[in-house]
Amino acid sequence: MKQRTKQIMAWIIIAILVLMYILTLVFALMKTSWWKDAFRVAVVTTILLPICFYLIIFFTRMLTPGKTPDIPVPEDAQEEKE
Repeated sequence: MKQRTKQIMAWIIIAILVLMYILTLVFALMKTSWWKDAFRVAVVTTILLPICFYLIIFFTRMLTPGKTPDIPVPEDAQEEKE
């Protein structure tokens, strides 16, 4: 995945999160009956969106031919090969 594509996806996620926080604040100030639900959704999304972003990048690397994910190899395994 190209660096530019990653940057665009990251900016989209940032925009979604900022919009969600602003809407949650507006709903809380309006004292709607469901502002607590909006806050819960914002918290869960704060956790899940970056995880989904990472998984997309990880699986794209795995499925791209000729590229392997950056998985660290223990030093013991490297010594056995030699």
